[in-house]
Amino acid sequence: MTADGDGGRVRDRDLVEDAVKLLLTEAPPGWQQLHGEFEPSSQPVVAQAFVTTADGRQLPSSVSAGAISVLAEHQRRAAAAGAPWQRLVIDCAADGRLSARAEPAAAVSAPPRPPDGFRWVEPETGEQSANEAPSQPSSDAAPRPSRRGRWIAATVGAVTVLVVSLVAVVWWHPWSGERGGTAPGAGTAPPAPPPTGTPKELLVSFPLNRQPVPGWRVRATDIGLPPHVPVGDLFASSGQKAYFVTAHCDDGPCSNPMGWVYGLDTGSGKRLFAPVALTGFYGGASDCYSNGPSVAVCLTEGYRKERPQLVWVIDLDRGAVTFTGRTELYPQEQYGPGPRIRAVGNYRGETRLVAAVKGKGVYGVGPQAELTWFVPGDGEVVLPNYLRVGDIPPLTVALQRRTASDRSGPKDRVFSVIDGKDLTPNPAAGITIDRAAVYNGGFAYHYQEGVSGGVLFYDTRGREVARQEVGFASPMQDAATPIFVVNPESRPEWMVYTAGGKLLARIPGESVASEFQTIGTKLYVRRSLIGPDESWQQWDLPTGRSGPTCKMHLGVAYVASDGNIILTQDTAKNVAIDASTCQTLWETPSEPDDSRVVIWKVDNGLLQRTRKSDTIVSLRAPE
Repeated sequence: MTADGDGGRVRDRDLVEDAVKLLLTEAPPGWQQLHGEFEPSSQPVVAQAFVTTADGRQLPSSVSAGAISVLAEHQRRAAAAGAPWQRLVIDCAADGRLSARAEPAAAVSAPPRPPDGFRWVEPETGEQSANEAPSQPSSDAAPRPSRRGRWIAATVGAVTVLVVSLVAVVWWHPWSGERGGTAPGAGTAPPAPPPTGTPKELLVSFPLNRQPVPGWRVRATDIGLPPHVPVGDLFASSGQKAYFVTAHCDDGPCSNPMGWVYGLDTGSGKRLFAPVALTGFYGGASDCYSNGPSVAVCLTEGYRKERPQLVWVIDLDRGAVTFTGRTELYPQEQYGPGPRIRAVGNYRGETRLVAAVKGKGVYGVGPQAELTWFVPGDGEVVLPNYLRVGDIPPLTVALQRRTASDRSGPKDRVFSVIDGKDLTPNPAAGITIDRAAVYNGGFAYHYQEGVSGGVLFYDTRGREVARQEVGFASPMQDAATPIFVVNPESRPEWMVYTAGGKLLARIPGESVASEFQTIGTKLYVRRSLIGPDESWQQWDLPTGRSGPTCKMHLGVAYVASDGNIILTQDTAKNVAIDASTCQTLWETPSEPDDSRVVIWKVDNGLLQRTRKSDTIVSLRAPE
């Protein structure tokens, strides 16, 4: 990114457009104009957005943590390029016109946009006071040919369908215009360094060195659930919006099953919408998923003749069932002859659904839970960190293997879970690729070129961003960090990289298990068998140095962290461990399963469900 000195024009447009798409998911229906002003580096952060409706009303609009994070990354890159800004002003019209201005004036070079982008309107050179009315994009400004965009639709619904495709690329936007299988061209600006580890903004926002105390509290009656129906379990979240499912039967054999889905604002504890009834639902949190930021899908597996396989599609913006009926889909943790749901993204967070058919391939899942796009393959979708909490944006790429009869191309095939686009690269002549890994910010393949080999790194659009010649390298499936094992037969080492292909650490491969957990700028490697004596060794990613080995449970037992203190679930209690000293700082009381305390991480906060009192409370730092 470079500053070219033409006033306050913002040239790193991809990040601005990403932020706008996230902002529009919070905009009320019927918006005509969006105006936002942002100072990500201020303490506290300044982030305000307003929309103008068709009848001329001006309404406040929420700003998600994800949007702030994108703009903070824009600001960081601008400062690194010698063109710092303090305030960014954005104006967007419903017909797709978009303008942005940095204060103080700083210009940056713009990367190419994909074909379907915003139609940008350049602001006039000069500053605008924060007290002045927002500038209106000029309707007769000619868009640049490379930026002809038709992305913004007249309804927010069309916007939310596409916004999920951006979440996984928030943290890594290569600036090269090159695409699939080609290395960055000579003369292009080098990519800005991707973040190391997991984004700080997605870790718990308050210190965990002392046991958190309750904030707001809600009971089943506050939510509007019928008598004797428990508060249920978290199954999905998007930003500060948390979604729960609960169910109730009339008797032991579970006659007249009934389920409900509801949402809570984790900032205030207020209900997002009244409980949505699911007549005939008898499942739990493992049977409901988000399909993007504003849609949920719940399923029953139909294991009894009197209880058919049913599906419910729920609009999470309106709190309404938009479709229900018979289905051939099976829940993620059930097996049957029909397509099996696979939720790609964050466990108990935001996901995108695909339907996998073993030996055939993968389908998209449409607005009525119908099968849409299709990607041929073996139908075994690889889900890194399955059923594990992650501190990263949801993945939007996945992989499956080719079928046994297909001998063309690499064994692993990468595709977009947004639209089914095949992202498998076509490398240059003489280079073969085989096994792959997907992670936050892209994917990577082992390659072979004659007698040499190594790793090729790609972004989420399938553009090559880096190459590392390290010999034979077998990929590990870790959603947060690219990890490859080299020299597996002689002196194995774990090679840890950024999404941009920068080597961070070389870890001796004497570990008995190839399991990893990335938390902030630290990588934890399991050094023993799972069980009461389970231990994990810390590695500092910025320096590549090893740290202490602590006796603790991570993996599926990991709950949350502030980057220093790790909160983990240990059998019937939750335990907070200082990762630098391995000391236990606090823990919740040990309880049997039917009454124990459960803690969930949502966005950068914590929620707690207590079965004894059947309540959900927010957790905060003590005074």
